[in-house]
Amino acid sequence: MDEILRMEHVSKKVDGVLRLDNLHFHVLRGEIMGMIPLNYHGKKELIRLLTTNSPLDMGRIYIGGQLVNYYEHSDMRMNQVEIIDVHSRLVEDLTVADNIFVLSRSFGESIISKRKLHADTENLLASFAIEVKTDDLAMKLNHFQRSIIELIKYVRGGAKLILLDEISSYLSTIELQKFQTLMKYFSETEGTSFLYFANHHEEAFKICHRVSLMEDGKVVKILEEEHLTAQDIAPYIISFDLPYERDEEEQSLEVGLLEFRQVFSGELENLSFSVEHGECLTILDMDNSSLEEILMLVQGKIKAEHGKILYDGSPLVYNRGEDSIDKGIAVIEENPKESMIFRSMDYYENLTFLLDRKLNRSIVPKKIRKNLMEEYEPYVGEDCFTKNMKEWSTRDVYNLAYYRIHLFRPSIVFLIQPFSNADMYLRAHIITLINKLRQRGITIVILAVSIQDSLSVSDRLVTIEKGSFTRIYPKEDFYRFQR
Repeated sequence: MDEILRMEHVSKKVDGVLRLDNLHFHVLRGEIMGMIPLNYHGKKELIRLLTTNSPLDMGRIYIGGQLVNYYEHSDMRMNQVEIIDVHSRLVEDLTVADNIFVLSRSFGESIISKRKLHADTENLLASFAIEVKTDDLAMKLNHFQRSIIELIKYVRGGAKLILLDEISSYLSTIELQKFQTLMKYFSETEGTSFLYFANHHEEAFKICHRVSLMEDGKVVKILEEEHLTAQDIAPYIISFDLPYERDEEEQSLEVGLLEFRQVFSGELENLSFSVEHGECLTILDMDNSSLEEILMLVQGKIKAEHGKILYDGSPLVYNRGEDSIDKGIAVIEENPKESMIFRSMDYYENLTFLLDRKLNRSIVPKKIRKNLMEEYEPYVGEDCFTKNMKEWSTRDVYNLAYYRIHLFRPSIVFLIQPFSNADMYLRAHIITLINKLRQRGITIVILAVSIQDSLSVSDRLVTIEKGSFTRIYPKEDFYRFQR
């Protein structure tokens, strides 16, 4: 088979740091090649190198059999390599058709019936049960629809290789299945090649022909199709079956800390479920339509049209000026570094941000602050004395977000896609942080559109689709969902 991509002993330094280290692998025509970064060292640099021929320190890069970049000369030209990720690359003010046909590289040189192109694309979308029309404006598309249109645009535009960067972090389970089905179709019928970046091997094994494991900027192992098994990858990954023990302070499980009873609101249709005291519950939104609505209802930002929401046995009602944190309901956002950090504060001030509400006083005494620094230093290390935010690592930020909640000790915390865009080592650390919250007696609700590693910490799994409850899985039945 023809090689579409060959990375031949590629090394690259950035600011004196070796980001890619003797990287060597290839992708064949029509192949879906998996790439699992065990850590994210060098991942960004690899993606940039594939799309643009920036200077190398060592090695050669071939695309479509042609040498496009090597250590002696880099022309900075763009390659026929496209990327699909959480960021849109469509022109929002144009229609789907104009994005696909007018802006694609191959159509400007051919005289093809516009009506036929529209019809063929409409038929393709309909055959895969994808609800998009060619005259829809790009700005009206959701993440899934936009990714589908980008995929069609790149294939029709003659891309040699399409990079897929952790699409499961923003596509629901059903959306991901549809997207992968269309990928397979283009792989088999058009010979399109894909480099599929995934942060979990189970996802990659379901779609890829081969899988590369990348760590510290180098390929440490390539698993051929016959070796895409849990047994073969086990020596290279961390087991997420981390020990969890309840401490003496943790409450026993009792039904009904939070209950939705036949709730109708926006996208929600007769939704019912309950969260027990002290448990970790994962709510998996199979079609990515309802999680925002659930969170807004719990935070009091909107009211249910029908049904009841009970919190600790009483109707959940917000008085004027009252915030969800005042009721003991907290949230950790999907990307804490972007959404939960106050750049004008140092690490310790960020950590203790909610303490004034906990103590019901505007000024926290120095003695309490000193005691807290001594208490949390074993958890976060000397980071609690760091004043320069630029020195904070991603791990530092996650520690801050979770230990802030640990310190405040709400009754319940909602974690929005906690494992999204996290490498293997960070995901393992997040599991440890979640378990520390549980040991503190805090009830956990994970809101997810893809399952990722949520089941490793969950007691129960609730699945919803089209705003309605579909099924509940106790821990002993998780294997049924994973089949």
